[in-house]
Amino acid sequence: MITLHQFQTFATVAKHLNVSNAAAELHVTQAAISNSLNALQKEYKTRLYKKHSHGIELTAAGNIFQSHIKGILSRVQKLNNDFNVKFSKHETQSLTVGGNFSSSASILPRLLTVFKKTHPQVRLSLRTSNRVDIERMVLKSDVEIAVINSLPQSPHLVSEPYRKESLVVFASRKYPLARKRFLTVHDFTHTSVIVRQVEGGRGQKYTPVIVRRIKDACSQTAGIPSQIAPRSKSNIVLQCGTPDAVKVAVKNKLGIGVLFEANVKAEIRNGDFKRLELRGVNLEGQSHIIYLKDRPLSDNAQAFLALLRRNR
Repeated sequence: MITLHQFQTFATVAKHLNVSNAAAELHVTQAAISNSLNALQKEYKTRLYKKHSHGIELTAAGNIFQSHIKGILSRVQKLNNDFNVKFSKHETQSLTVGGNFSSSASILPRLLTVFKKTHPQVRLSLRTSNRVDIERMVLKSDVEIAVINSLPQSPHLVSEPYRKESLVVFASRKYPLARKRFLTVHDFTHTSVIVRQVEGGRGQKYTPVIVRRIKDACSQTAGIPSQIAPRSKSNIVLQCGTPDAVKVAVKNKLGIGVLFEANVKAEIRNGDFKRLELRGVNLEGQSHIIYLKDRPLSDNAQAFLALLRRNR
């Protein structure tokens, strides 16, 4: 199915005649641009552009196509403008933002506070849940824009890379491993681990994958090639639905926990938990901004998106 978003993508590429510049303007990857262009060519069964050393050049068919979609996009913009002018004065302005547990504990509350100061007339709501639930809310238009800690699964969503998010391994100060300054490969793979359980798009568990990645990184740090590293029995003893449940289990010394830093930062700072260092292991994840492809963002959502981009 061809979408307005794909028309807008083509129009932006036609303006720059350069995929990289178009991707920068739209805040998407070059691969996303190429996918949209290829989908249009496949749908209309014609070549719309050709590549050269400095960018791209529209074909004769591409120029005709551009003139058609320019009119379509112009009419859509006029419809949006007329609708907003006619109805915005009679409706309460609102904006619903979504976030997974990590972003809702860190960046989103601060940015919503900043946004409220410049948009006092807007009623703001923050919905918090796991990635799957937040994606579903955006697809159902219950949430207009959101920040999640992994790539969305739905092809109907726009995704922009946002910020690097650090994962933390932590323990109760009374847990035996808390006496150590650094964890070894043996420490991590032979102690009980407590994680968040998050269903992925096909039912896979997200955080246990992270734990396996940590194990592989630990093995490589120790000089053991990942392909011959011993595959020990899973030491995940508990998978919890929320970060708070993970922290309760760790507090009761059921094992060490793995969470995004924002979810446990306050407790580590207050001394309730100790952060356990895994030397030489990169514990970073990537968060993403998401919103619907086929529905133009409201003026308030566009303003909040601009605020997010300024605070990457």
